[in-house]
Amino acid sequence: MAWIVPDIWLTHLSWVTRQSWRSPTGQAFWAAGRQTVPPRVIVEHSTETVGYPGYRGGADAPHFTINLWTGHVRQHIPLNWGARALALSSGGITDRTVNVTGVIQIEVIGAVTPGYPSRYGHYDLPGRYPSDRAAQGYLARLWRAIHEACPTIPLQLSSYARWVPYPASYGARARQRLTSGQFRDARGIVGHMHVPGNDHGDGLAGRAVNGRAIDLEATLALAKAGTTRPAPPARPAPTPDATTKDLQRHLIALGYDLGESGADGHFGPLTEAASAAYRHDFATGPLPTTTALLASLGDTVSKIDTLIKEVRSLRAAVDKQRPAPTAAQIAAAVWTWVAPHISPFNAYWHLRGGRVDNPEHRAHPADPGSDSDRLAQVHAATTGKEG
Repeated sequence: MAWIVPDIWLTHLSWVTRQSWRSPTGQAFWAAGRQTVPPRVIVEHSTETVGYPGYRGGADAPHFTINLWTGHVRQHIPLNWGARALALSSGGITDRTVNVTGVIQIEVIGAVTPGYPSRYGHYDLPGRYPSDRAAQGYLARLWRAIHEACPTIPLQLSSYARWVPYPASYGARARQRLTSGQFRDARGIVGHMHVPGNDHGDGLAGRAVNGRAIDLEATLALAKAGTTRPAPPARPAPTPDATTKDLQRHLIALGYDLGESGADGHFGPLTEAASAAYRHDFATGPLPTTTALLASLGDTVSKIDTLIKEVRSLRAAVDKQRPAPTAAQIAAAVWTWVAPHISPFNAYWHLRGGRVDNPEHRAHPADPGSDSDRLAQVHAATTGKEG
């Protein structure tokens, strides 16, 4: 039996926007089915990405994705429908059973994997969130909004939930994993680490002491005290800096999005995310300082300018002597020049292949149309082999 009510969207709130994917059957959003009971529990996930995932075109989408840098939230599925972010493999529980039994799912942009934030620029969920008051306010605001829309979800951490830091929380038999009966009875907030039939260990428990999630208890206190009014003010912007502005100009020249503010000299979340994306695409390792990153960017821009000139010269010569080259020939020429300069390991193998080494990434491979996917296409055109 389904829980039949009008679709519940929170997009009337200024900080929530809708992002949905059409289902294979033509439905305007891709859900696991209608909730069979009113919502009763929130499951917290981590994306293990720097930005918003594509969720395989909606096939693995949760109800919400939240950016802790800005507080912005994307809603993918209405609350009276089940999301698709849980994939079960044991215990006799199917995807439909767990996804549509009053479960609301939130993916938090960031990483619990040790080393990823320092190497690749992810939001550090275990290291940063416990002391990030603004981020706690953003998540508390979302919890509160869900509770106000669905009062059947109590503002509390589930009494069944024992919180364990990652990676100790990973594994189908990890000590904090709930039984099927406990999960069916759970009310309030749990982590992905608690869901039976799963092995993932994410759930945002950065400070877990004797089974208590201290940082989530602080978030819960904010949710109980607040409303869905705007969250705490964002962190004050630093004084404009000439070096940062020069860095931003190079990032923009390479096609990275810094928003409407552009090269304003403030090293904010967009600049930080763009810098991390640059390190993924072009660098051979972590670049710890703005100066080092700027030097690398300047060198890359110079090389790309040279590449553009060489490609134009090649095209002009070809136009004079014979018909225009095929797309595969152009791709081969570009790849031959670019490959020695941009470290395919970081630009492609890490983004697409390397993530398989981290179990938390398996649900979110490189999205079709991303830089890594385009590099894969060039690689395939050049070698005749798929990555």
